[in-house]
Amino acid sequence: MVESIRSAGRIMRPIDVRAVSGGYEIEDGETRRLAAIQLKLDIVPIRVLDIDSETSHALALITNLEREQLDPAEVVSNLERLIAEFGRESAVIVLEQLSSLQDHGAVSDELQLRIDALLLSCGLDKKP
Repeated sequence: MVESIRSAGRIMRPIDVRAVSGGYEIEDGETRRLAAIQLKLDIVPIRVLDIDSETSHALALITNLEREQLDPAEVVSNLERLIAEFGRESAVIVLEQLSSLQDHGAVSDELQLRIDALLLSCGLDKKP
């Protein structure tokens, strides 16, 4: 990240923060913040999000899902937490992530049972 910012001459994507009592909390961009400190940047672009703590937690779960290095079991665990905390409203996210699991090939029988349970909790009875 440091080299990317150094070569661009600036941070290209703002750091997302939300207001909390006494300041701001980073929602997305901790690595960019650390790189900015290392590079001793005077100006760092931020975007203030108008979200509550519940939405913040949902965004954190979604961000974790979008990371490339998660294995299928980690994806399913995150989706289970998302459904448990936010219910069927998160069904679209669940379906998108489950369809991406197909790219990983075969999953274990246990994991497939968990995937089927997620689909049922979203009101669906078919595999993605």
